Amino acid sequence: MPVHRDREKKDTTAEDMELEEQEQEASSSEEEDSDTSSVSEDGDSSEMDEEDCERRRIECLDEMCNLEKQFTDLKDQLYRERLSQVNSKLTEVEAGRAAEYLEPLAVLDVYLIYANDCGVIIWMHTCVCDLIVFSNIMSMLSYVCVCRVRSCCCLIQYRVNWRRKSEDLRKTDTA
Repeated sequence: MPVHRDREKKDTTAEDMELEEQEQEASSSEEEDSDTSSVSEDGDSSEMDEEDCERRRIECLDEMCNLEKQFTDLKDQLYRERLSQVNSKLTEVEAGRAAEYLEPLAVLDVYLIYANDCGVIIWMHTCVCDLIVFSNIMSMLSYVCVCRVRSCCCLIQYRVNWRRKSEDLRKTDTA
């Protein structure tokens, strides 16, 4: 696509050059109108100039096509070279030989170890907290049970004492 545009630009440039040459020829022919012999020579030179321009334009277009082909070849070669470099670097990375990646990888491994250690510590503290909560709940339940047992014992002892007193009162009343 760009080649076509460049050719169109070159064509219009060539047309502009031809128009300029025609203007120059017209001005030179006006200057030399006095000599009829020179007019015939200018006519021959203008035909020669048009042929030269056409030949020059074709040469320029051929040169431009050659340059475009060379540029495309160089671009493809550069792409292939860069692709081979990337593939070789990938192979080094996969094999663990790429020095510029080993140091950051080692740092990341250290951070991973720290993260795992922190995770283990947090898990252990969570377990300890759960054990403390469980222990406190068991302690509270134990205390509640002991209090209820004592309360029941006190109630039973109170009833037993009350019955004894009421029986003692009945015995004293009957006696």
